[in-house]
Amino acid sequence: MRSGKLRALARTAAFLLPLLCACFWLSRWNERLAFVARPDIPAGARIAFLGDSHVVDSLDPGRIDGAFNFASDGESYIHNFYKLRWLAERVPSLRSIVLPVDVHSFSSYRANRMPVTPEWARYIDYLEIGRLRGRWPHFARELLVLRLFGFRGEYRRFWEQGLLARGRPPAANIDRGFIPRAGFFLKKGRIMRGQRRARRQLQGVELFSPDMVLYFNRILGLARERGLKVVLVRFPVTPEYLREVETLVAVKDFYARVRRLAGPGVSFIDRHQALQHPPGRFFRDAQHLNLDGAERFSDLIRSDLERLGLFQEKN
Repeated sequence: MRSGKLRALARTAAFLLPLLCACFWLSRWNERLAFVARPDIPAGARIAFLGDSHVVDSLDPGRIDGAFNFASDGESYIHNFYKLRWLAERVPSLRSIVLPVDVHSFSSYRANRMPVTPEWARYIDYLEIGRLRGRWPHFARELLVLRLFGFRGEYRRFWEQGLLARGRPPAANIDRGFIPRAGFFLKKGRIMRGQRRARRQLQGVELFSPDMVLYFNRILGLARERGLKVVLVRFPVTPEYLREVETLVAVKDFYARVRRLAGPGVSFIDRHQALQHPPGRFFRDAQHLNLDGAERFSDLIRSDLERLGLFQEKN
């Protein structure tokens, strides 16, 4: 009886082990195909753009010498810290980082958006986040599921990028992490859409989440340790969005606290009122620039960075 059970267990293991290995291999392949999360980093790059969707579609490194865009949609200071740590170990020429500092940047709305995804798993220590949040079992389980079954639902990616493109990046025009996005914020209902977006991000949330403050300080600490210049940028938004924000947040007090958190040695660029005219012409929605807006905004930021002396040292 006992030997029969052992043989049954051995047959089950012999079936499951190759299956789990194949699942693990497919999941790792899926991570490697997440091209948006690993843009080309040019040799000798000195300036890294980190952040969220504001950075992804607003800062074109092709218009700023020695820069590359290392942001992706939905990222927060938690993601930014781990990606900066990854960069600091692999890009010795790095001298400066540019971070967004918008009204929702420190909020619990941002802190709560921490899914375990293949795009971020290559950089983020999810188990450390779980320990800090007291949710280690949750993140451990999610990470295990990702490692074994992360390929679920990604069959089109396997076919188009893995097989047809043979592992090369997709044909989309992604230049060193910058993703140009078209569209104009000119349709009817613009005011209502701007109000809805502001309320979703800011109404009833904690403006300075302890998690966000912790990881913001970790970014600054790592930057000091590595001798990196930190530049905080307040990105452009539409008047419709800003008016609603000002009914929800004491904006001046918010940025006064941000400056205190940043401390000396951190530069601040405020461009939130840039590109307002003609109305909606340079935006694709209430708070994101379109391609034309990104070109103009990148030129403005290049001038700002030049004024701060970021182009004086070249390796």
